[in-house]
Amino acid sequence: MLDNFTPRSRGPRASSVVNYRPENEVLYAKRVISVSEVIRPRVEAATTSTTSVSHQTPSQTHHTAAHEAPSYRSYEVDEVFAKIAAIEAETPFNASVSLATASASMGAAVVDTVRVEVKRTTSWLRYVVTGVVAMIVLALTGYVSIDTWITNSEVKQVVSERQATASAVVLGEGEDESEVTDTAIDRYTVAGDLPRVLTIDSLGVRARVLPMSVNADGAMQAPVNIFDSGWYGASAKPGTPGATVIDAHASGATREGLFAYLDTLTIGDELSLERGDGQTFTYRVTHTETIPLNEVDMTKLLTPYGTATEGVNLITCTGSWLPDQKTYDHRVMVYTERV
Repeated sequence: MLDNFTPRSRGPRASSVVNYRPENEVLYAKRVISVSEVIRPRVEAATTSTTSVSHQTPSQTHHTAAHEAPSYRSYEVDEVFAKIAAIEAETPFNASVSLATASASMGAAVVDTVRVEVKRTTSWLRYVVTGVVAMIVLALTGYVSIDTWITNSEVKQVVSERQATASAVVLGEGEDESEVTDTAIDRYTVAGDLPRVLTIDSLGVRARVLPMSVNADGAMQAPVNIFDSGWYGASAKPGTPGATVIDAHASGATREGLFAYLDTLTIGDELSLERGDGQTFTYRVTHTETIPLNEVDMTKLLTPYGTATEGVNLITCTGSWLPDQKTYDHRVMVYTERV
């Protein structure tokens, strides 16, 4: 019988409101019911007083309900069915009598108040979700912007350093008088067994050690930048037997160079040499000398001084400028042994 029931339409609201039909109270109550705290006691009470209510005529029932319009919260039809099922599960009773009684107690006022209220909640949730998404997008945008700025700054610095290195290839030895930053020194890398950084605390020296070879005329190369030092590749590597030979400029055209005061080192002064693998070796000065250019003995320079088996030997220019040879007429040489 329930499957054959079709609620009567009431015009434009037929899609959201189900009409009350006194002659079909049981069927109507199965279709619409308000589940509020006010109506629930009436439904439960109705299970014990079905006799008195069932003797009322449809018109009397309608009249009574019209004057006792309960407080309620309306639901969509599907939600109403779910509430009815929950009530029936919690309190078993005769569905035909109980639902008819509940329908009669609620009256026509309940019949006309089934509305869709979910849209209001849905709209509120939509605003919340949109706000959260917007905040996440703003946070990600801010992070990307900051990260991009930091990355660009690092890239600019690296590019600047590489441009300086590239321009140094074009410049001649000692012609680059630009400062070498601590950052450039810290980022400088070489193979693990090669010299990387030279430090002489008493002279305020801390410099990169660049690999050097010989020029076309057979002379040992010197760095292009006056604040770099150079390791002669034919000499010993740090930590191995023999002498590690390092040269640097005393000056450039307008500025003093890394080894400007090399001649002030005295016996007992110390220096250190860090390799590419991070291992550091310490050396002590054992001998110094300043000799004419034409008296430089390369064999002596490439050999540890005295009885030492390991050492670092330093060399730089000094004296008067020789325009035709584009160099100075003397050399300062410092010999050390490993401590």
